[in-house]
Amino acid sequence: MGRGFGLIAAALAAGLSAPVEAAPSTLALVNATGSDISTMEARRSGGGQWSAIPYTARSGAAGSATFDTSDCAWDLRVKLADGASLTFANVNLCEAQLLTLRRRDGVVWVDYR
Repeated sequence: MGRGFGLIAAALAAGLSAPVEAAPSTLALVNATGSDISTMEARRSGGGQWSAIPYTARSGAAGSATFDTSDCAWDLRVKLADGASLTFANVNLCEAQLLTLRRRDGVVWVDYR
């Protein structure tokens, strides 16, 4: 048993709340870009390194992806089967359960539900 677990167990036994830690959240994503998504990466909005997110989806299909929601604002970058790379900036992952990634005439956006 690790020390951290022992501290949490002691706090619970004393009637105190355990420390709140950000848990990963799984969100549903719909690919409405008009092309298959072959890879996805994410970073905290505005900077940092991109990290791979396990998500692929055929055009028009839905899937799910898991994100660290300790921060709400994220940039998502997808690579499409047609060779295009799209960046969806400042995506709010805390306020939605379903994200639809859209592209039309060179403009990209996210619809939330």
